[in-house]
Amino acid sequence: MCTESEDSSFDAELSPEESSEESDEPEFQKFPKEKIDWIRTLKDPNTRSKSWLPDFQASAGPQHCTLTPTSDPIDFFFLIVPEDLIEGICRWTNAQAKVRIKNPLRIKQKRLKWGDMTISEMKAFLGIIFTMTIVRLPNSEMFWNQNSRLFNPPGIRDLFSEQRFSDIFTSLCFCDLETDAKKNRHTKIEAISHAIISNSQIFYTPNKNLSLDESMIAFKGRCADKVFMPQKPIRHGMKAYVLCESDTGYVVNWALHIKDKKDKAQADNKRTQQIVMKLIEGLEGEGYCVFMDRYYSTLQLFLDLKTLGIGACATIQQNRLHLDDKSAKLIQDIKSGEIRYFQYSNDLRLAVWKDTKLVFVLSNFHKQEDIEVERRVRKKERSDEPGEQKEKVMMPKCVFEYTHNMGGVDTLDQLLAYYELNKRSRKWTVKVFLHLLEIGFFNSYIIYSKICQTSNVNPLSRLDFRKNLIRNLLSEKRNELNIPTTAKKVVKRRSEKHEEEKESRNNAARKESSQDFKGSSQNSEAKSKIDISELRIEGQIDVSELITEICKDDCQLEKIPKQEYKKTKLLRCEVCKTSSKERNKSDSIPQTSYWCSTHGVPVCIVGCYDSHRKSIMKIITAKRIKFD
Repeated sequence: MCTESEDSSFDAELSPEESSEESDEPEFQKFPKEKIDWIRTLKDPNTRSKSWLPDFQASAGPQHCTLTPTSDPIDFFFLIVPEDLIEGICRWTNAQAKVRIKNPLRIKQKRLKWGDMTISEMKAFLGIIFTMTIVRLPNSEMFWNQNSRLFNPPGIRDLFSEQRFSDIFTSLCFCDLETDAKKNRHTKIEAISHAIISNSQIFYTPNKNLSLDESMIAFKGRCADKVFMPQKPIRHGMKAYVLCESDTGYVVNWALHIKDKKDKAQADNKRTQQIVMKLIEGLEGEGYCVFMDRYYSTLQLFLDLKTLGIGACATIQQNRLHLDDKSAKLIQDIKSGEIRYFQYSNDLRLAVWKDTKLVFVLSNFHKQEDIEVERRVRKKERSDEPGEQKEKVMMPKCVFEYTHNMGGVDTLDQLLAYYELNKRSRKWTVKVFLHLLEIGFFNSYIIYSKICQTSNVNPLSRLDFRKNLIRNLLSEKRNELNIPTTAKKVVKRRSEKHEEEKESRNNAARKESSQDFKGSSQNSEAKSKIDISELRIEGQIDVSELITEICKDDCQLEKIPKQEYKKTKLLRCEVCKTSSKERNKSDSIPQTSYWCSTHGVPVCIVGCYDSHRKSIMKIITAKRIKFD
């Protein structure tokens, strides 16, 4: 919403020199500057007549996309945020870090020891950013704090050290320092916004109804474009103008608010009109309908949109209607629940409906139609009857469609707020980048869900889609560092390593036993956890039988098989049960789904399995001493 002072600044006329400049744009119809005689119209008998708005014939949904519901989430993500863009951010960040190191004016930055960041490391960095939107902590330092096991996810700590993550985050750059950064401050984020928005328009065609509204990006640092909007949930920050699909919230176009006095309007279009004209580029003549609030609506804008073949519907302030005395009096005499229609030159139709207050809705394509709607009764008007109370109300059809299609940007803001990164930054470019990154994820999920819908497949939830995307982004870095990803893979790698150790010990034992039979035990160099060369066998005990007995005592960590008489595979850990004397009485013994298959002992994966193996080795050592 804007105030009267803001409206007056927007209505400022251009100089004659500026208005006389030639333009390739179509000739727009102009309305008179004086007061307009709005004509009151009665019920339109031709409600079924065809509207001037062209029929919407575009095939809405994903376009130029060969992906299927079984494709990885990272493939959908790369449609909107391409790998070339990630490679460019990696290159620009490396250049920015080297500039920071060489800058003699910043002594603190000399501590920065920078190693060039690779593309796999950049993907892993983005994966950690998405992880922090799911696992939220008051500050990012707690992710690396090892004083407590409750607040430090080990997956993040294994991939990045705290210093390396902080160096990358503070050195992020999104433009070429030699060319783009020297033009103006807005080019610092232009490459990111252009790539994400252009790909969003290429790979998806929105439905007929679109909504246009503002969106706030929280930021309290220094920036000339920062605004203060006390009526918004986010009062301080960067403002962006967003054109979204009404039903899904898919971002069709996006523009950052700029406080630049040098930007001049074209051909009698005002500031808000120029914003709308910029956002609807490429939608002319396709039969789209744009719904907006009273911040943008002017009579000249609606005439211009009709010239471009775009329908428009919005609420409007009474002082922008240029009402004459006669029309103003007709509006003032409207009673509660009454509807009156006014028309201007067969192009614009104004619907005035008095509910609790007067509601002004201006449209360039709606007809004079009323619709009966069922809604909940207000608290002040409710009776003492229990249960939800509803009433039927007559309202203009344009008002009903406006309230139904205006919430696209609000839907976007609501869904983005669920996974908002609460990490602070002094750079406004970083906050805008994180916001655009979430928009790229949001649009990629909409494309994925639409493809699943056409294939009659149930799509993943937003959380599962995000988790799978994080795994895809971290996979290259995990493979480089040889880090297991899940508990099953941890068990698999441990078992494989254990099999290798077991085979090596058996080979060493066989070699050692053959050397003992030959009488050359002093030259043996075989080393294992069980030193068989030191065994001194007396009596009739065969060394090969003892080796076989020891190998049977070797442990093997596997998943507990399901039994017919039990509904669950979980069993209480035997190691935790034996140490219950040291535990508090209130603590319960943990259950586990893994056990040592050799001995049939349920154990926890972390800690207890190693303790079990040590106890087995002690038993083997005791056997060795017994036969010594």
